Amino acid sequence: MIVPIYNGAAYLENTIQSLLNQPYKNIELILVDDGSQDNSYQICQKFYEQDDRVLLIHQENCGICAARNTGLTYATGEFVSFIDQDDQIDDKIYVHLVNRIGQADLVVGSKKMQLINKKHMILTNVNYIYDEKLLSNQKEITYALFNLDHQMTFFHLWNCLYRKKIIDDYQLTFDERFRYGQEDTLFNFNYVSRCQSIQLIPEIVYMYNQRELTSTSLKNNPLAIEDFIRFIDTIRHLEWDEEAYFYYKKYSYTYFLRHGLNVYTQFGMKTNHQKEMLQAIHQVLSKDPQQKARIMESSSFYRHYFYLTSVLMKKQRYCTLNQLIYGTAFVKKVLNRVTS
Repeated sequence: MIVPIYNGAAYLENTIQSLLNQPYKNIELILVDDGSQDNSYQICQKFYEQDDRVLLIHQENCGICAARNTGLTYATGEFVSFIDQDDQIDDKIYVHLVNRIGQADLVVGSKKMQLINKKHMILTNVNYIYDEKLLSNQKEITYALFNLDHQMTFFHLWNCLYRKKIIDDYQLTFDERFRYGQEDTLFNFNYVSRCQSIQLIPEIVYMYNQRELTSTSLKNNPLAIEDFIRFIDTIRHLEWDEEAYFYYKKYSYTYFLRHGLNVYTQFGMKTNHQKEMLQAIHQVLSKDPQQKARIMESSSFYRHYFYLTSVLMKKQRYCTLNQLIYGTAFVKKVLNRVTS
């Protein structure tokens, strides 16, 4: 278990304790303090001294990608998982994940996602439940995980269990150029392209808390736009088989639009950054207009999405656009409302 830490004193005690209290005891907890300015290191030091399963590393602040990469260099277990410092995990997460991975290259657990405001009120609370299924070839993997018509299939790092051998054999790391998002998506793209099978399980193993205006917030940050462009450009140059390529590329374009506009609307960027974000979206689509046409032709979801986007842009009704991450049903609901 690799936990990158930066100024997480408010959450660390509960997070670390929950990991150490797991009924699955054969664990290695790697805490990477990325130059925290609060007392995060002291909290970690206490657990390090009390439990020999804890490894504590301190480094100068280099960002979450560098912290995860540091953790990977120290990891010695057969499997690897990534935990955020402020999230909540099921008390049997590793019982579920380790017992179900079998011969699969990756196991993905179901998840809960919450949006929490500055007053610690839960604004949204959504469960994403996978059907129990073994994806045994690249065609199944491609469809189930990256076809957004299928269900909300994008998976993050924290509800997954990875094989360390695959990470080592292909020298997979987190791209440290990314400081404001997409680094987990890119890592998963690279990892999944090496998988022969993936096990999906219905148990909710992780609760992801997205907090408004956190230290990793993208508000008013033009560097976030650069990350979006870099993400698409990187995906474009990855090597996929012909059948998988369209799904992956379609996914990356739509993910860019959805996540980029989510950031844009949720955090209320300044006027000049609003313009930059819109220009970035236009730039990405302009690079490959044929791709946009194929996306729109292939799926009612994308037709709804592009149409809704254009309507909201014209009317400047951004307040609910961030909720698009919760699926096609909500997209259609909003579409009916804004066009009625």
